[in-house]
Amino acid sequence: MAFVHLQVSTAYSLLSSTISISKWVQQAKKFHYDTLAITDRNVLYGTISFYNECKKNGIKPIIGLTADVVSPVAHDQGYPLVLLAKDETGYQNLLKISSTIQTKSPQGILLNWLRAYSEGLFAISPGIDGEIEQYVLQGDMEKAETIACHFKQIFGEDSFFYHCSSIS
Repeated sequence: MAFVHLQVSTAYSLLSSTISISKWVQQAKKFHYDTLAITDRNVLYGTISFYNECKKNGIKPIIGLTADVVSPVAHDQGYPLVLLAKDETGYQNLLKISSTIQTKSPQGILLNWLRAYSEGLFAISPGIDGEIEQYVLQGDMEKAETIACHFKQIFGEDSFFYHCSSIS
């Protein structure tokens, strides 16, 4: 069974990672990975060099972004959500999401904007820092379910993924 890292930040995620794209791709090639993803926080600065480096080394690149999303429940707070492009439309939407966060909404993308840019994307709740998981940790399963339902409606049943054994 093949394994693909789907949530990886590079040095372009300032203060979060020191991973050099070229060194990372070389290491992946050494370990015979055939696919890699990039999911820097709110930015796509490394996308072109990542794509070119992967192609040069025979590795399939998956372009993604860890976007801060303003909570529909806790309106003033942004939580991370991993977004991966399925296709060209998804990549174009990642560009729009990143641009929106950088220029109009630094606390994170609003849910109605995310809905408008959701076509062509997979969404993955990022683990312990994600909004769903935070509500589960607080024991508030109703809020966790509400958020999971919002994301399922936005991305579709087959394009939103999370792991919380207590949520349906």
